Amino acid sequence: MKKLLLIPFLASIIWVSCDEEPPPVRFTDPEKPLLDTIYNGIAPAPDPKAILLMDITGVGCSNCPDAAVLAKNIVGNNPGRVNLLAVYPFIFPNHPLTNPYGGYDTLANADAEGLVTNLGSIVGLPTGIIDQIKISGNPFIAPSSWAGTVTTRLSQASPANIGLNAKWLVADNKARLEIKVQYHQNLPAGTKNLMYIGITEDNITGKQAHKDSAGGYAYKYKFMHVLRKLITPVTGDTLRETPVAGKVFEKHYYVKPRYNWKPDNLNAVVWIVNAATKEILQSAEVKLKP
Repeated sequence: MKKLLLIPFLASIIWVSCDEEPPPVRFTDPEKPLLDTIYNGIAPAPDPKAILLMDITGVGCSNCPDAAVLAKNIVGNNPGRVNLLAVYPFIFPNHPLTNPYGGYDTLANADAEGLVTNLGSIVGLPTGIIDQIKISGNPFIAPSSWAGTVTTRLSQASPANIGLNAKWLVADNKARLEIKVQYHQNLPAGTKNLMYIGITEDNITGKQAHKDSAGGYAYKYKFMHVLRKLITPVTGDTLRETPVAGKVFEKHYYVKPRYNWKPDNLNAVVWIVNAATKEILQSAEVKLKP
């Protein structure tokens, strides 16, 4: 396996990344909403901007656990302002960085792959995406630059608030997810925004390549914020009207856990994207089983 030294670095951290090849794109069918409505309301007071950090990672990447720790610290240092997705692209079978280990849960999925390939081709792991912005034309940001980029993004304003509510239906073993996106400022006529909804899971125990573990592997590694699936298409769900102050877009969904998901560890992450620039304007997260 080749290794590539990534520079620049921050706070004397040097990251070593493993070479990847460009993946194909696979798509899964989106869920149908229970409620999908648009109406006018009173423009709310703006909520602070919440950042979305996507940690693009793989179980066979021995440097990826260090990036996961860094991402956790960034979230902890900015409570309520940074939402996190651990994104495991499928890439292709038998790739050493993403191929699942026999007998362990498969974290890689087509939705994770689609999110990544919609922005370009990664050249190494670990890497990340922060609000889908580009630095020097590149949407993929080295972990050594995550903290500084997040700090810069926190000073930005968002045109919309996202309200999330989840109700767990015990008898049906599923959640009802209620989403309300309300704009507090006018956007230019013809502006198109997209909504994305991802389901994540915490505390998944499995095998991870780990440079600090005996034998090079951690067999009881705790995977956090793992993107399990998208409720929306990988290209997003278009909000059907131009957003203006007071405009409300409301959608409700049922979320049924798959057989290997633990409901107590599931979350929903919602983010709004400018369709033209692909920049994430706002994000929010809620536990599915409060």
